[in-house]
Amino acid sequence: MRILEQAMDLLPAGPVLVDDARVALPLKREVYNTIESMIAHFKLIMDGIVVPPGEIYSFTEGGNGELGFYIVSDGTGRPCKCRVRPPCFANLAVLNQVLPGLFVADVVPTFGMINMIGGECDR
Repeated sequence: MRILEQAMDLLPAGPVLVDDARVALPLKREVYNTIESMIAHFKLIMDGIVVPPGEIYSFTEGGNGELGFYIVSDGTGRPCKCRVRPPCFANLAVLNQVLPGLFVADVVPTFGMINMIGGECDR
């Protein structure tokens, strides 16, 4: 909590929402009281944020390694391709060398040994 309070003290005074109707939702009180704001809210939610065509790979540090996102845009409000590289993806590379010769019961401890997340094994 102390770290959050220190970070809040460093924020400059003023609004924290960007003042661009193309990417920021209107305030709820405006959405409920004016038809223009309701339409803007609806269009932004339904159409998405329109980005220029292109592709990007961006990543951040996850608990088990690099969490990466590859997104390809065709210039509309929805990406035409979106792939997620989970942090445990690199850990799968060793399984074909570690698992041969082991029993089925050894799979769970092996996953634990390499810090594997089971939900990320669906690839």
